[in-house]
Amino acid sequence: MSPHVNNIIETYTSSASALNTTLGGWDTSKFKVLLAWGVDISIANLPPVFAVYQSSETQAAINTISFKFQSAVDVSTEPSKTLQIALGPSITVVQSSIFTDLPVYSGAGPVCAPSSDSRTIICTNVGKLLKSTLYTFSFRFSVRPLYSSSTLDPTFGTISLVTASPMYSALIPVSYTHLTLPTIYSV
Repeated sequence: MSPHVNNIIETYTSSASALNTTLGGWDTSKFKVLLAWGVDISIANLPPVFAVYQSSETQAAINTISFKFQSAVDVSTEPSKTLQIALGPSITVVQSSIFTDLPVYSGAGPVCAPSSDSRTIICTNVGKLLKSTLYTFSFRFSVRPLYSSSTLDPTFGTISLVTASPMYSALIPVSYTHLTLPTIYSV
């Protein structure tokens, strides 16, 4: 009788990697970034009243910004999606000021908050995006007092859409918007 009879020899090898399924992109012709009362951030020689101001050690300067964006493709309802907006290292978001009209996956609505390192705003529970709909995302923010650049971080305003099921997968990859970043003024 063979010594291996009735012995179960089982091996299992696992190799997990993130999926890179891309459904489409953002409609770059519709992408806009607006300051204050709707002034386009890309306007050359933006008047100082509509500029981005940096907080000082003793005074907070609160800026308002809105992103207008549209998917180039319809993105299905399932599964729930996460929208990410990059901010860079210089921004502090006033969390109670976040507003969006993103579609709801289930329940009360998308939940949006700054990431733990404050470099990104993350919106979970996002539902189906339609290519025919222009979406808005707005918030108030301050530029940290010790930030040394004269413009916002080059990644500021880039948007991506991912799903966490079964593994993180880019549905719509990062938008490389090539924004004309405004000059940051001190208060």
